Amino acid sequence: MTPQPPPVDVLPTHKRRWRSPWSWIVVTTVIFISAAMTLAYLFFTAPIPDNTPDTTGINAEAAAQLDAAAELEIARLRAEARRNTLALGAGLAALAALALSARRQHHHEHSTREAQAAELRRQLSLEDKAAKDIEDATQRRIIDARIRAIEQLGSKNSVVRIGGLHTLERIGQLHHELQQVIFDEICAYLRRPPTPSGTAKLTPLSARQFEPIGPAPLKDASDEDESQVRKTAQEILQRHLNPGDPEQYWEHFHLNLRNAHLNEVQLLGCHLVGSDFTNATFTGYADFEGTTFTSYAGFNKATFTGDADFTSAIFTGYADFEGTTFTGDADFISSTFTGDADFEDANFAKGACFSMVHFTHEMEFSESDTNFTSSTFTGDADFSAAFFSDGGNFEGAVFTGDADFGDAHFEGPIGFGRGRIQGGLRARSLALLEALESQDTHLATGAAHRLPERWGLEPDPANLEWGRLKGPARANEGGGTKNTSDVMRLPAKN
Repeated sequence: MTPQPPPVDVLPTHKRRWRSPWSWIVVTTVIFISAAMTLAYLFFTAPIPDNTPDTTGINAEAAAQLDAAAELEIARLRAEARRNTLALGAGLAALAALALSARRQHHHEHSTREAQAAELRRQLSLEDKAAKDIEDATQRRIIDARIRAIEQLGSKNSVVRIGGLHTLERIGQLHHELQQVIFDEICAYLRRPPTPSGTAKLTPLSARQFEPIGPAPLKDASDEDESQVRKTAQEILQRHLNPGDPEQYWEHFHLNLRNAHLNEVQLLGCHLVGSDFTNATFTGYADFEGTTFTSYAGFNKATFTGDADFTSAIFTGYADFEGTTFTGDADFISSTFTGDADFEDANFAKGACFSMVHFTHEMEFSESDTNFTSSTFTGDADFSAAFFSDGGNFEGAVFTGDADFGDAHFEGPIGFGRGRIQGGLRARSLALLEALESQDTHLATGAAHRLPERWGLEPDPANLEWGRLKGPARANEGGGTKNTSDVMRLPAKN
């Protein structure tokens, strides 16, 4: 059964009237004024005698006149007492009326203010609800636009995919709180493997080949179309990662491009925070000139199939190039590493230039290390004028081409154990030369080494193609003069 509402307390009009607080105030005021008038009248009539004066011993005519005069005076006094009482009552009534009027005015003003405040609260509530409705509608439109843009990225038509990328870019430009999300979605697209090329696989014709089955499906996108889409995605990243234009730069806290396939990357002068290029493939020229890598720069196991330009790049955090393969030239000229720099097992198939590089660190990176352990330099390796404030670890490194450490400066320990330098060595640093001499480092005897005076090679008796570096401190050993006829002495060259 439907619950019945509670009965309404319906009272007659005169009963409802007496429930008003103003009715009780009026009654109380009347009673108070009446009591005050009664007391005042009693006070005013108290001195008035009730009887005429005693006229004993006075003749009748004089007594009659005296009684008449006394009664007249008593009547006058009583009339004056009543008049004063009425005046007092009127004054009290006027004061009560004034007080009640002021009270009613105050109550009216208070009620008006309350009504206005309630109306203002109602208006604010309506405005807040309208604002929330607008915000909800805006968020729904943004979500719908993002969903449509992401669906466009899955289209087989490259033009539709490019349109989806531009839609995402516009959303990020209009809504700053979504910029990191848009970066994530664009990076997710670049992490997808490129569309495979090749001829389509032939399939046998079905029995229903002539039945109408709707419009023909779109053909798979060609490699050229896919490259245009990826180029657009990379241009969006470049546009919004470059702090040169504050209106275009997007704040972010990470870039996830693990396993991404990138072609002709142009991120010169950009500011990358928490960038992860682990196992990424860079096809063509990769330009990171003047780029600032904050927090982390992960290039471990990445592959550069073309030249990689990191000239004047700044690495303020951990720079991870472990296992990275540089098929083309790798230029790190004038770069700065303020944190750990790890090039362990890196493979430099062509030229590797670290000229004027600063491997340094701030106080919080006191345990940092520049690590080239087991790296392979197939081409020439240029470390001239490089600055190693924390030393350098080249344990097991192989230099197939020339190794130029001409004006390199080392302030920490140097590790070159098990290293091999097949090309020519150019070195002037005494610390580096002593490290090469004291550690198990082999240099090719047939290469043109450029060493300071009185430094040379002592061929390995087991394999004359390799030798060990010997300096003037080893000229005299065992208290006698060492026969140096078997030491290859090479003049220093500029």
